[in-house]
Amino acid sequence: FSNDFKFNLNHYGGYSNEFLLDSFLYYFLTLFLMPATFFASPYIFLGLNFLRTRNLLIFSSIVFIILFFLLYLGLNSGLALHRNVSVFIPLIFPLIAIGVHKSLYLLNSNYIKLFSYSYFLIFLSYFIFCYFTSFSNSIKTDSRILAENWIKSNIPLTSSVGTNQFCSGLSPAIDFNNLVYVDKFFEKKLDFYVINSYWGSAISYIYDNKKPLIKIQDQTKIHFHYFNDKNFFSQNNQIFRTELLDQYSIIKTFNGSGPTIYILKKNTL
Repeated sequence: FSNDFKFNLNHYGGYSNEFLLDSFLYYFLTLFLMPATFFASPYIFLGLNFLRTRNLLIFSSIVFIILFFLLYLGLNSGLALHRNVSVFIPLIFPLIAIGVHKSLYLLNSNYIKLFSYSYFLIFLSYFIFCYFTSFSNSIKTDSRILAENWIKSNIPLTSSVGTNQFCSGLSPAIDFNNLVYVDKFFEKKLDFYVINSYWGSAISYIYDNKKPLIKIQDQTKIHFHYFNDKNFFSQNNQIFRTELLDQYSIIKTFNGSGPTIYILKKNTL
C-alpha cells in the first residue's frame, strides 16, 4: 500500500510547504459526507461519540489515523483525487450503524424518538435513491461503446476527427481512420469532433455546469467529474459561449456508464 500510494503522489502531484485547506476539505467531504450522503453525518458523529465513551483506544486510533491521513493529503499540491481517500470508506459504515442504533434505541424521550425515526426514514430513503441511481448508471452500456458504434455507421471514412482524449481510456474515434487528432480546442478546424466530458475542451462550458460536490447523487461520477473540484456548496456556473457553435453543431450526445460523449460536425455554408 505504501509503495503504491507514493507512486500515486509522485505521478499526480507533489508536496507543498503550506497546508492546502481546500484539498483537506475535498478529502474530508468525500470521505465523511459522500459515501452515505450528507444525511449520515449525525450518525457518524454519534458513532464516534459512542466509541469515545466505550473504547477510547479504538476511538483514538480511528481519529488519529484518519486525521493524519487527511492532513498528509492536505500537503499534496497536485490533484485532489477521490481514490486517494477511498481506502477509509469502509470505516465509515460501522460508525453510521452505531449512530443509527444509538439514535433509535438508546434515547428515552418519545419526542426525540419520533424525530429520530423520521430522520432515519429520510436518510434511508435518500441513501437508497442515491444507491440505485449509481447502480442503474453503472450497469448501462458504456457511452464510449455507443459512440464508437455510431461513428462507424454515420461518419464518412474520409472525414478528419478531433478528440480531447486523455488518461481515461481511448477515444471512441481512435480506430476510425488515420485522420484522428487530439485537438481539444478545435484549433485544426476538423470535420468532426468527439468530446469526452471527463476532460476539458472548447465546449467545457456545456458540461461543466455541475451540481456542487455536496449534492452528488451518483457516486460513480465523483472520481473523474469532480477531481480537484473545489465547488463544495455552490453551483459551478460556466460562461456560455456561442462563437464555436456558430461553426459546429452538436449532432449526437451519448449517455451511459462513463462520460457523456458529444459529437460535433462542422457547419456547412
